[in-house]
Amino acid sequence: MTKVVRCTKDSHLQLVSDASGRYIVKVAQEVVFESRVLAAAEIYYAEEVDKHRAFNRGVLARERAHFDVQALRDSELDTVATNLDRMHENSAFPTGQEPDINKNP
Repeated sequence: MTKVVRCTKDSHLQLVSDASGRYIVKVAQEVVFESRVLAAAEIYYAEEVDKHRAFNRGVLARERAHFDVQALRDSELDTVATNLDRMHENSAFPTGQEPDINKNP
């Protein structure tokens, strides 16, 4: 019979003890470390938890960067549109001679 000593909320990582007194660290139900010493198993478990958290933080950082780039692009487009509106209002361009903003130089 195994007893769960520690586990993450999603149970992806577990530190369990079995009937023979061994402590086992499991990642996705696969045994990655075994020891009769609880302190050693707890250290290994903590390292695995840190790896798991670092991976999740990396994913979040990449998502945040993606949305930051999108926000920057949107703000640049808004600025260009506002400037063109102001130029048009000030009659910087004769009627019918406005620049084609969709045209690549």
